[in-house]
Amino acid sequence: MLEPTWRELYEAALLELDAAKLNQRVQAARQGHFSLKGKH
Repeated sequence: MLEPTWRELYEAALLELDAAKLNQRVQAARQGHFSLKGKH
C-alpha cells in the first residue's frame, strides 16, 4: 500500500470534523510537505 501524499493528508485535515483528530491530521500533512522540500 502506498503512503498518502502530502496533498491527500492536507485534504483529510481540511475535511476533519473531529476536533480531537484535527491537530494530528494537520501535523501529518505538514510533516509530509516538509519532507518533500529536501528532495527537490
